[in-house]
Amino acid sequence: MGLAAQWMRPRGKKTGENRPAACPGRMRIDCRRAIHYSIRQTHCFMNQLRLSSVAIALLLFLAPGCGRTSSPPQQRADAFPLPPDAQRVEVRGKFGGRIIHPLLRPPRSYNPLAASDEDTLLVTSLTHATLLEMDRISMQIVPGLAKSWRLENSGRSVRLQLRRGVRFSDGEPFTADDVIFTFDAIYAENSHNTRKDDLTLRDRKITYTRVSDQEVLLDFPFVYAPALYLLSTVPILPRHLLQSTSPQKPVETFMDPESNPAQCAGLGPFRLRTADAGENIVLEANPHYWRVDSSGKRLPYLNEVVLPVVSNRDSAFLQFRSGMLDLVDRLRIEDYVALAEKQSESVQVLNVGASTRLDLLWVNQNESFRSPKRAYFNNPLFRQGLARAIDRKALVEHVYHGQAQILSEFWPPSIPRWLSSLPPYPYDPEGAIALFQRAGLRVREHDRQRQLVDGAGRPLTLTLLTNTNPVKEAIATMLQQDFLRVGIQAQISQNDARAVIDRFLNKRDYEAVLFTLALPPEPTDLQSVLKSSGEQHMWHPAQKTPATRWEEEIDRLVDAMAAIPEPEKRRESFTRIQQILMEQLPVIPLTSEHILVGLRRSVKNVRPSVLPPYLLWNAWELYRD
Repeated sequence: MGLAAQWMRPRGKKTGENRPAACPGRMRIDCRRAIHYSIRQTHCFMNQLRLSSVAIALLLFLAPGCGRTSSPPQQRADAFPLPPDAQRVEVRGKFGGRIIHPLLRPPRSYNPLAASDEDTLLVTSLTHATLLEMDRISMQIVPGLAKSWRLENSGRSVRLQLRRGVRFSDGEPFTADDVIFTFDAIYAENSHNTRKDDLTLRDRKITYTRVSDQEVLLDFPFVYAPALYLLSTVPILPRHLLQSTSPQKPVETFMDPESNPAQCAGLGPFRLRTADAGENIVLEANPHYWRVDSSGKRLPYLNEVVLPVVSNRDSAFLQFRSGMLDLVDRLRIEDYVALAEKQSESVQVLNVGASTRLDLLWVNQNESFRSPKRAYFNNPLFRQGLARAIDRKALVEHVYHGQAQILSEFWPPSIPRWLSSLPPYPYDPEGAIALFQRAGLRVREHDRQRQLVDGAGRPLTLTLLTNTNPVKEAIATMLQQDFLRVGIQAQISQNDARAVIDRFLNKRDYEAVLFTLALPPEPTDLQSVLKSSGEQHMWHPAQKTPATRWEEEIDRLVDAMAAIPEPEKRRESFTRIQQILMEQLPVIPLTSEHILVGLRRSVKNVRPSVLPPYLLWNAWELYRD
């Protein structure tokens, strides 16, 4: 998956249970008056908590139903029978109600092929579906829109059997024609969608053939071991809505925030009902969804998912604590601690574990970087010295208050099947200085402090570029102190995240970068980062030929790993890649923050994951008790 994308980058009848009905007629007006009166009486309390205008808008939005969970218990209109190949999920729950989950930013699109930031990815994951899926708990590939698959041609081809009777959220049938249309749109010359690069393997495309309405054959240019994982990242778009204009316009331009909800049909558990991108996104249950529960009733259980756009994390925390939000999946550490100390019968907070987001440090090794410092930056001894100068344990304790994990390699500890069990670099300032000296630097005393100087006697300084973020600022400040202890004076330069990415991927005019990379669960999906020719090979991107022998070896290993079908041999190749990376340290792994979530106990069947969307990945089976 694209690195920049990661940084910015699956109805039925009611069951008859008793649920509160919506307020009819005059009673509804009385309810509204009561709520408006309550709002006036609590105005001072609102000011005290500094709740945003979005919070008040939510209260008014919920007023007609006389309560947050009062979506009317109604029969979902569906003119079509259950699909013959509906996927049965061994789960039970109650139909009806809504849940409220915040967005930190409005979605930039309702098109999954244009989704790059987490908020847009969250919305599109609820409204669209993929051919295969990755179970967010087991990390295994499972059926999706394709009910089964078969490997052919010595593993070079994948034959997919699509589910019969599946329909888009607007009632139109889903067939192999939609799959062919989607691949055509992804590979179109005028398109720059989020999947195109990852579906282009060594500059070659996957070929695809419609065998029948329910069967598609995909031929890979060579044996590609993670082929099934790759198919789990391909969302299917509605051919019947887009085919007439797609040749003229790139596919990623459709379903923009101004689109009519009717033009945003998908195959996910929910569909877009209303969208005020500045305030609320309201999704309603897809009445034609292709999953059923253990009793054979069409999912999802919920009637609605409400996604209010909050102004910031402060607002999200206050609204969750006051009962206006049901789920929040990006709790700050201080908010998590505050809620954990006061666990209640209605709210719980969970530490899901180490995330796939890695805090990394690297220095500029580009040929275009014209500075005397480049001679040191390109020396692995210097980079090893930086690694030993950093007190990672202090970062975990003081920045993350214990809610993070020290990294010992370039891979998230939450996906252990690919871990290489390498030891972390020790905190060793004296060892760091010895390495700096071996790299050609000298140590002198200046104002009772050690100072590293180069061969010309110039003090070695470092400008640390990072994004404007309180956590990054705290990490950068501690790195500044660590580097000062070994004789390096570091300055901190903070910029918008997009500007930082532009600096190291395009302009390449920096000295050192502190940034966070979200890794995919499949290491082969990192080839644009690991390979020397990759556009996202951060420390020296888009090389025409490998600049070093160790980068050349990694190139070979990445290609070999993709073509080896045996899991254990693939793991051996990735272990060797990790060994090279930790010896050469083009990027210095620091820490991985934990995923901290909060939820109301009335929301059931929640199974938090370390992969986004952390709380809503199985939204079709969530319900309110």
